[in-house]
Amino acid sequence: MKLALITLALAGCTNHYDITEHRPVAESCAASQGDSMGSDECTTDADCGGGMACACAGTTFEYAHGTRNLCVPAGCRIDADCGAGGSCSPSVGDCGTFYGTQLYACHTSDDECGNDADCTDGYCEFNPAVSHWTCANRFCAG
Repeated sequence: MKLALITLALAGCTNHYDITEHRPVAESCAASQGDSMGSDECTTDADCGGGMACACAGTTFEYAHGTRNLCVPAGCRIDADCGAGGSCSPSVGDCGTFYGTQLYACHTSDDECGNDADCTDGYCEFNPAVSHWTCANRFCAG
């Protein structure tokens, strides 16, 4: 299930894709009530340790359990981590018992898409198997 996230326009994009969801600056999450899986894991990226970022409640969902702030894998935390003019975006998808923000990754010139509008059937996601953004219309087994 693809979630609608707050859309921001990226000025001066260096590739031909219109990358609309990105992290220009570090984000802080408000404390949530947690869900039946537990309390928040984080309120800032620093709470997550290296290679992880904090995804806020409302962008992460655990089926039948609710939403809470969760640490997710991250190749970047903010746009500057991706180099000059780069953008760090949430890859949103549906995987097993978890949906919403799956990870954060940089966009590069190798990307096949920059947002969902670039995909005729499905959505734009970061594909770790090929290390860039591709169009997908699948669900993965949890």
